[in-house]
Amino acid sequence: MVFLVLLMISLLFVLPFFICKPSPGVGKGIITVDKPYCMFLDIFYIAFMVCALGIMAFNVVAAIIVQRSGKIYKSALDPSVKPKKLLALHIPCYSESKEVMLKTINSVVQSEYEDEHKLLFVVADGDVTGSGNDKSTPRILVEDIFKCQDKAKPLMYQSVGHGDERLNKACVYTGFYSPDNEPERKIKYLLIIKVGLETEKGAAKPGNRSKRDSQLIVYNFFREANGFFLDDVLRKIETEDEDPFMNTAYEFDGSLGSTGVNKEIARTSAYIQDLSLWGSGPGAGFSVTSLASSYSTPGFASSTTSLSGSSHKRSKTRFSCPMFAEMYGALKRIRCNAKHVEYVLVADADTYIRPNGLDILVHALETDTTLSGVCGETKVENRRQIIRVVLCECSGSIRVLHSL
Repeated sequence: MVFLVLLMISLLFVLPFFICKPSPGVGKGIITVDKPYCMFLDIFYIAFMVCALGIMAFNVVAAIIVQRSGKIYKSALDPSVKPKKLLALHIPCYSESKEVMLKTINSVVQSEYEDEHKLLFVVADGDVTGSGNDKSTPRILVEDIFKCQDKAKPLMYQSVGHGDERLNKACVYTGFYSPDNEPERKIKYLLIIKVGLETEKGAAKPGNRSKRDSQLIVYNFFREANGFFLDDVLRKIETEDEDPFMNTAYEFDGSLGSTGVNKEIARTSAYIQDLSLWGSGPGAGFSVTSLASSYSTPGFASSTTSLSGSSHKRSKTRFSCPMFAEMYGALKRIRCNAKHVEYVLVADADTYIRPNGLDILVHALETDTTLSGVCGETKVENRRQIIRVVLCECSGSIRVLHSL
């Protein structure tokens, strides 16, 4: 591939300087040498310029059409067609200030979409302090915005990265969020704070794994909450010649309490290739049980024994890591079932969403089943201020040059 690119560059831009030199007396500009190769280049260069100008003109026309057609979306939807599906609002945070994050969160909370069908899903990407902030982003979210009262224990999950960064730990918080000016409004939220492993203590950005990792947390959690992880494991077991399974699954068990997490089990279960499973059920805590509690597979034990020694049988939702199991149980405690989430909105922590934006996006998906996703138009909110700043900088540079 690289060879072909270099060959094309040589044929179109290097060889013409040697083969198609203009005759004496001919002005500079388009190649005018009467050779087949040079005549082809004449046509190619002209066609290239026409295409480039056409694309630029198309972009300008498309932008004008979008600007004018956007007016039809400023009116509210008819109440009879307003969507009533549970919507998870994913906001990945990194180093934004409290004011910027509050603007995004409140724009979502105060939107015209019904409050009972909204779930705030905020993920903080590591212990990072932004420029001009007196607190780290996790502290701003926990202490100032969501005002979490309970302390959460870091739990393991498999993250994006290489080597030791393939694993990460995060704290899970949940509850109801109310804007300062609307204390009667209660919006369910799930807050994930990446804190990193013990080996990352003292690092510049402990727990930081990129925005892609934050989005994969959301995607994988809802995927596994609907049972897809267990299906994948069963298919892998069926294709194995020998039984590679450890004959155990890791479940969410209320009898153990929050201190029942085995660190070695958590560390091992984070590796998907070990085929260990975490499950969620009533209460808080974790236990080790046989997979036979939910399905029957040749070679597996039929009894179910927890770490405390008690036997039980009940259907559970199993996950690939303890953090997902805690997330599922935490949502249950605020009367929110992750399986009922049908749509996920992803918005940066510095994005303002119009009051009717959520209604329009979800309504588009509801009315057209062939769509797998929709996207809103992003505009620069302070573009006039940016233009003034650029003009001031240009005028300042001109004064400096004039003084020289």
